[in-house]
Amino acid sequence: MQFAKTSLSSRRQKISPPAVWLLDLWTGQAKRVIGTAATANDPGIFRSPSDQLIANGKLYVAEEDTLDGSYADDGFVSIYDLKNPRKPKFIKRLKPGAGLPSDFAVAHGLTVTPDQQSVYVASYISSYIVKIDTSTDTVTKVWGASDGLSLPHGGFVAGSNR
Repeated sequence: MQFAKTSLSSRRQKISPPAVWLLDLWTGQAKRVIGTAATANDPGIFRSPSDQLIANGKLYVAEEDTLDGSYADDGFVSIYDLKNPRKPKFIKRLKPGAGLPSDFAVAHGLTVTPDQQSVYVASYISSYIVKIDTSTDTVTKVWGASDGLSLPHGGFVAGSNR
């Protein structure tokens, strides 16, 4: 999620743009398996990933817009096929007005049901919780301010691992 150097970065250190890395915990090596997207229509990670999870053989990435000069203009959920985890294949990106509510911003937290049939994404900025069907990768239910939500942050589904 880092866009610029921090107080702990050396002057020569290169900062990685939004991406997904595969970590080999045995060797301590990391390999970038999903690069950066130039636009919201391109494969890759467009906004900084705030959360990721695996469900139904796919990687779901919550992309939030909170780290650049404009704050909370949008938010996305990108979805990748993980048949080959070393080369995830881009399936689609849910966007505001195209799969997500038109005023959706800051896809922040993800959680999955124990049967992996549904993924939930929360937006504390636009006060939504959205349910995604993992077999079709479509939004099947939206809860928002009219349902009494105000700044939902964090999530938990009974029986899930997190």
